[in-house]
Amino acid sequence: MTRLLDPTRLLGCLAGAFLLTLPGCGGPDPAPLAFPTLEVHVVDRRVEPPRRVLPWPTNPPPDYRTAEQAAWRLLPLLAEASDGSPARLEVLRLVDGERSTYMVDPFRDDDHAVWVLRSNRKGQTVLDQVDPNDPFPARHGRGGNRGRSGTSIRGVTGLRLILDATPPSRSGEDMEELELVVDGEHRPLALETLAEIETLAVMGDSGKAPRDAWSLRTLAAHIAGKTARVTAIRGEGDREIILDAEAWRDPSRTPVIRLNRRGKFKFHWADADHRPAEGEQLRNVSTLVISTR
Repeated sequence: MTRLLDPTRLLGCLAGAFLLTLPGCGGPDPAPLAFPTLEVHVVDRRVEPPRRVLPWPTNPPPDYRTAEQAAWRLLPLLAEASDGSPARLEVLRLVDGERSTYMVDPFRDDDHAVWVLRSNRKGQTVLDQVDPNDPFPARHGRGGNRGRSGTSIRGVTGLRLILDATPPSRSGEDMEELELVVDGEHRPLALETLAEIETLAVMGDSGKAPRDAWSLRTLAAHIAGKTARVTAIRGEGDREIILDAEAWRDPSRTPVIRLNRRGKFKFHWADADHRPAEGEQLRNVSTLVISTR
């Protein structure tokens, strides 16, 4: 015998199902979409007094977002405060009633690992190192950190950016030397020569703060004359990039090299607005081949 559902119970079930879709009624926790509220101090050893509070934005747009998650890149939030000085970041955290700290390099970003701040479903602030091409891999929310790459620090309660008193050097031992091959003749690129060449302020990868870079067109002309051009670039893993004449003359983009924070050169293309453009890239550039013919 078939039993009919009581109309009152049916309405109750439908109402319950509707409430489950509302925030706070059993639906998805809105915490992962909230910008983390933190107190951030700057310990600036170059000035007196050495400590100040960094103004923290209230609700900036996220750098990465899905329907259920949002994350904010740490570097742009700290770039202005660092002012190009060597810096370390002390991360204050509270987990299960225990306080602890982590020291991280907030500027150690590259094409495959960037630091982001986000909120998890427990309302905790998390500092994650993620792949900017896949900031929310499927494993998030499926077993914690198992199988994840990079570093994840949960329970973050505050940040302390420590600026060293010694300004960064652009002309000393931290900068790797480049080798030039000009019409078959090998010679080093003197750092004094590089300092004479006008720089460009190019945007870094994934929206990083502007960094000094050198146009290879300007560099080649300075070293070997107006008719000179870079024909090849050698670097990481003995890899070589060939620059043909058409690419060299392309007015829509500029071949540039810039230094990363480890004193190594990187090659990439920049567009008219000095933002990264399409084209091959090369890390740890060691040799520039220049032709005047």
